[in-house]
Amino acid sequence: MFQPGKYYHLYNHANGFENIFKTEDNYRFFLQKYASYLNPIADTYCYCLMPNHFHFLIKIREVEEWHFINNDEVSTKQIIVNPEKKISQQLSNLFNSYAKSYNKAYQRKGSLFIQNIKKKEIISTEYFTNLIHYIHNNPVHHGFVTKIEDWNWSSYATLINNNNSPLKINETLNWFIDKNSFVDFHKHPCHTVTPIEFE
Repeated sequence: MFQPGKYYHLYNHANGFENIFKTEDNYRFFLQKYASYLNPIADTYCYCLMPNHFHFLIKIREVEEWHFINNDEVSTKQIIVNPEKKISQQLSNLFNSYAKSYNKAYQRKGSLFIQNIKKKEIISTEYFTNLIHYIHNNPVHHGFVTKIEDWNWSSYATLINNNNSPLKINETLNWFIDKNSFVDFHKHPCHTVTPIEFE
């Protein structure tokens, strides 16, 4: 179960050999849905969307820091009886909403994602540090691009360009001291992140 106050490597894969993102609109739509369902409860440090899977590094905020939009107003006064259940519900809503729209657009039926979301709790600073590289390097690892900065569907460009974004930009860059150190870190391979089972 997900718990407030903890950091997670969140990832999932297409069910079978299909792609979950076929067009740029698919990528954009998924990020919009992610923002709707995850931003109220979690901070996002980095991410990467690949044609058939994705990765996010997130922190589930403490319950009192959650915010939901009700009637066009941001509210933190929702009564959360079971935080773990609410977190799972938000994730389920994200995937179900995206899959429903995707299935309608491509005239398909059935589950789009592997049934259970994959997660690893991040319990060391070393894992946190190297996971950022691992996530951003995923398109290079899989041969889609030769340089991290050439992949459009990761948080790398947003972080180094300091674009207007709900990402925890300052916190992520400051983790590496500054932007130059962040960029330099990504130029070197990291090997301490355990490969996930579908790769």
